[in-house]
Amino acid sequence: MLFNDVNRNVVLDTWRADSAPCERAKADNIYFEERVSPARLRHFEALAPDTPSPASLETWQTEYCTTYVQTDEPDTFRGNLDPSPLVPGLLDLDQRIARLERVPATLLAEVELTFEQLIRGFNEDNHAVLDVFLQRWNARRDGRPAFAAWKDELTDDLRLPDWADRIRDRLGLAHHDPGPLGPVPVMLMEYDVASVLRAAANHGFRNAFVSPTVIDSLPSPWFFPSPTGLAYGRTMNLGSGTPLLLAELLHVRMTYTRNHIGRLGEIERKVGPVDMRGLRNHHLAALRHAARRPDFGEDMG
Repeated sequence: MLFNDVNRNVVLDTWRADSAPCERAKADNIYFEERVSPARLRHFEALAPDTPSPASLETWQTEYCTTYVQTDEPDTFRGNLDPSPLVPGLLDLDQRIARLERVPATLLAEVELTFEQLIRGFNEDNHAVLDVFLQRWNARRDGRPAFAAWKDELTDDLRLPDWADRIRDRLGLAHHDPGPLGPVPVMLMEYDVASVLRAAANHGFRNAFVSPTVIDSLPSPWFFPSPTGLAYGRTMNLGSGTPLLLAELLHVRMTYTRNHIGRLGEIERKVGPVDMRGLRNHHLAALRHAARRPDFGEDMG
């Protein structure tokens, strides 16, 4: 993705020359991006302040995402900005979608529940426990785009006891990393395409599903843009689970009900240590092969 502002491209080149792999990765993500439409790029730049340094460019990407994407009216789905198409043709209305959600400890405290009590409520189909939790959670969540995957591509991982660790890795969710407070409690939310289309219609969005782009999330070395020759985006596998590329999509916010809760569990395995150069180069090779685009991207030396 080249900016319309020539000076901003010079800054991007400077950022890409950073010797730190994570900094190079965040700059490469902008440079490799092919899915941002000309209309959305013009909009992104028209809103931008002066960005004379890599740090200021990163700050702007962060501020843009916080202000214009992680909101109830995300730029991601705005029709006049030509959203990135997900896939040609019609989607199967019955196809199942999976999204891994971290269960906020602060929210559990507000509703006076432990995670163990929430699990028990789910196992016993205790409507009172689940509904009070979901009601508070839905009220706190904004309308930011939801990163998700097709459930049928996660079937093998979901059969195993360490499914939460494996799904975290398959989806590239490095921020779900256990720390001093212990494992990360998560919910696997499940729903179908038709439910998302209804949610989009209720919110007045014509585009319910789109492919993720670099400006739909905060700057991150764990994201990797996919070439336009591929349907959907592709998550960067952190290591465990099947090495096959996993389809990644963005959809409009869902208001969760207890029927959307597929299972609960905990992420126990820490991320890494990760060789960022090796991880990204391996992912790039897989993208090139899948899209038949040997010219896409650039290896990180």
